[in-house]
Amino acid sequence: MIVQMMGVVAAQGILTLGDPAGYILFIIPSVLVSLSFAPILLSIQPTPAFEATRSLGLRELFRVSPLGMVGMLLMGGVFAGQFGMAAVYATEAGLSVPQISVFIAAIFFGAMVLQYPIGWLSDRIDRRLLILGVAGLGAAFSAVGIVLGEVFWVLVGVAFLNGGLGQPLYALLIAYTNDYLPPEDMAGASAGLIFVNGLGAIAGPLVIGWMLSAFGPAGFWMFMTVIMAAVALYAAWRMTRRPSVYAAEEDYEAVSYAPITPTASPVAVEAAQELYVEAAEELAAEAHEAHDPEGGGGRGAA
Repeated sequence: MIVQMMGVVAAQGILTLGDPAGYILFIIPSVLVSLSFAPILLSIQPTPAFEATRSLGLRELFRVSPLGMVGMLLMGGVFAGQFGMAAVYATEAGLSVPQISVFIAAIFFGAMVLQYPIGWLSDRIDRRLLILGVAGLGAAFSAVGIVLGEVFWVLVGVAFLNGGLGQPLYALLIAYTNDYLPPEDMAGASAGLIFVNGLGAIAGPLVIGWMLSAFGPAGFWMFMTVIMAAVALYAAWRMTRRPSVYAAEEDYEAVSYAPITPTASPVAVEAAQELYVEAAEELAAEAHEAHDPEGGGGRGAA
């Protein structure tokens, strides 16, 4: 994931290598994609074997984790804004091409830098509380962009924090949902969450485009503020609806956080999912051994 995010950050410099109205900037990524195939095509390793996983319907997934489903839907709009509409906003705000490159790079640099600190916290405190805090801070810093968006270096700082606080929520919501699932359902749940996230990503550009037309460049940050505040408020409400998994079982340990972003390749998603499953199975085995150290058939905690 770090290598991938470094590529995304570095790629923003490509904008300075040609005229955005010409075709050169389309040729460069095409060449890079062709080069990326070389290690795969030249490899003599056999293809990995894939196991069929149990599907999990959206209704069942919502029953398991309403916060995971609603959060993913809302964050799909935020991710669409960061990936697809940030450059449109920057153009509307009157930034030059080099400034647009720095602005976009700041979003993904923030995602790369803050992923691990947030993941570290995720394994040590109630994930709902962390989702509430991260989304709330994201909304607060996005609101700064509404007021001070005309100051370029303030804008870069806001972009860094918007990406750094927004993108880790993707992995946080998946990890939180997995806390309520047995290992065999985790892959199916991940597929459902990605689908819901895609629905939000479809709606996001349409809403942001309308807000840019209605409110000018500030509409971009208004959208970010409202959506991230909605995630925080929904997380706070869900905390009143059922106890934390941490409080439900005294010896419960959450599945480890795995850093992953909405731009993750299928290979990265699969690797993260394998980590979730392995962590869950190890915790279940350790809990079973703790309850039944002599193998007498005692109850193991999942």
